[in-house]
Amino acid sequence: MNPGALLHILGANPSGVDIITGLKLDRVYDSVGDQMNLDFGDGSTNGAGRIAVLATGGGESAFTFSAQTASGVAYTNEVMRIQGNGRVGIGTTSPVGALDVRNSGNSGVRMADANGNVIEGILGGALGTLWLNYTSTGNVLLANGGGNVGIGTGNPLGILHVRQSSGVDLLIKGGCAVSGAISINAVNDTDSVNIPLEIRSSKTYFTAGTVDLGREIILTTSDNISVIKGGAPNTSTAGFISIQARDGDEMFRFWTDSATAYQNSVEGGGWGSQSFDYAELINYEDKNKIEAGDVIVCIGKKGNKDYADRSSYPYQETIIGIVSTKPGFIGGVPWEDKPVNPPDIDKALSLAGRVPVKVCTENGVIKLGDYLTSSSIRGVAMRATKPGQVVGKAMEEYKEKNPKKVGKITVFVNPVWFGADLQQKTELLERTVQEQKKQIEELKGEIRKLHI
Repeated sequence: MNPGALLHILGANPSGVDIITGLKLDRVYDSVGDQMNLDFGDGSTNGAGRIAVLATGGGESAFTFSAQTASGVAYTNEVMRIQGNGRVGIGTTSPVGALDVRNSGNSGVRMADANGNVIEGILGGALGTLWLNYTSTGNVLLANGGGNVGIGTGNPLGILHVRQSSGVDLLIKGGCAVSGAISINAVNDTDSVNIPLEIRSSKTYFTAGTVDLGREIILTTSDNISVIKGGAPNTSTAGFISIQARDGDEMFRFWTDSATAYQNSVEGGGWGSQSFDYAELINYEDKNKIEAGDVIVCIGKKGNKDYADRSSYPYQETIIGIVSTKPGFIGGVPWEDKPVNPPDIDKALSLAGRVPVKVCTENGVIKLGDYLTSSSIRGVAMRATKPGQVVGKAMEEYKEKNPKKVGKITVFVNPVWFGADLQQKTELLERTVQEQKKQIEELKGEIRKLHI
């Protein structure tokens, strides 16, 4: 045997043919530097490998591990290096961190627990991409113990803090990457320019896009109260919330410092409602007895509040309106800083507009255009035939033969005094009749003189 190194242990296969150098310790000087090699195998057949101590210069050394890549190929492929500065390189001879793992293929770090549950990822790749659970469907958990996660910031202020100096700060579900935007896309949205929610530095956009999202913005909290805040941060400084059309025309504005609002009248805009009347909330003597269509009269103050009740006799002087069935606009809704219950508007008092009213034929058949006043039935209207207070004008006829049977017709609410002109005309007619009677008597006297 001729030893080929400082220590040369020759191995043999069971048949006695020399095919593997079992172990060889050697020291070499070459362009790489001074290194001590511990070789396994003969360097060109199956099972070959090398552990080396390499002097890298500057008094620093490194442990390197090389392995055979294929049968009959020398172990020239270094797979791992441990440097004297504590850095470990896998797939690189120049680690730049405590652990530097590099791979040009589509597999990176793969870990598994005792049950074979695998976590696999790629570190690196195109544009420095980090993939977690690359081929697995398992969860990815970050800071599961309660710490904050920072992306683009070293000082996360929340459980997830994403920050970027330019471009898209946060993009959920790929799509349109608008500079400086936060965009949230629909699950099935494939349109690259469609973003149901996009928040930019100066504007916020909500769109429905190609996927039908119901075209709704739903805001809610645990106590079912939703709040939209806008305008100036306090009511002493002028500010407003503006609702605009797509062309930039302002359609509606709420002022925050004066609690007023206006709509766009330049283009002929106006308030709209499917109902027809204007009503106000009012205090009733006994609200449980009040129903839609009742004729209402004022009964005076109790404490610092005005109260009302159903009418109770014909031509009642204090008629003020009719209980609305479905008001279009409502005044007198109480303001609450922290509302708990919705305002009770089911018995608002209609002051103007069209509403159904309870009627009877106590004073005759009601014809189209007749003025209506209170009857002897509580809360029920009848036709007005003499001067007095009325509640409005009939827009339908009511011909019920039973004068006490109550029905409903539509009335145009207009609480006014009816009959001033009629009374004047009646008085004028009576004076005319008296004058004509006097003239007739004078003519009779003249006729009698002629017969003598």
